[in-house]
Amino acid sequence: TISLLCTYLLTKHGYFTSINTWGLKVFTALHLPLLDNFFITVTLLGYWLPMAIWATIITTLLVFQRHFTLAAIWISATLIGQFSIASLKNATAFTRPSVVQQPPTSFSFPSGHTAITIVFMGMLLLLSRNKLSPQTYKRGILTSTLICVIVACSRLYLGVHWISDIIAGTCLGMMIIALFYG
Repeated sequence: TISLLCTYLLTKHGYFTSINTWGLKVFTALHLPLLDNFFITVTLLGYWLPMAIWATIITTLLVFQRHFTLAAIWISATLIGQFSIASLKNATAFTRPSVVQQPPTSFSFPSGHTAITIVFMGMLLLLSRNKLSPQTYKRGILTSTLICVIVACSRLYLGVHWISDIIAGTCLGMMIIALFYG
């Protein structure tokens, strides 16, 4: 909570401006056709419809396995994630970088793709941790972290988020996961 609040205040008062500008220049300078296709594909997975499909599939599997409590936890985490992202975007109303012709219509802060990917991956680990060996669980943490980093980088690479948005999305996602790991 404190990290998210600090990121918000530092962004609002311009302390992230030079870092954000630098990050935008660095990531947009990396553009190559092969990377463009890769990062577009990665970022498409984090949009609302694919996430809703994944959430529905996982909920359905949990219900069919009669894990009603786990299904309720899964649904709660996803709804809290989506609600928190939308609320913070509207409350902060920070504009996105203006380097792409058609940026997303929502505000930039926090990165919803980053936050919801962390929530999804973290909750999948939480729901499966009792069924995994300690070694497999550690591999799951590493794989999940890599996926989250790639999604966050895709948003920077495509020029639709600032570094401060990614930091805030990471903080928000981790906060939501912490609610359920406690």
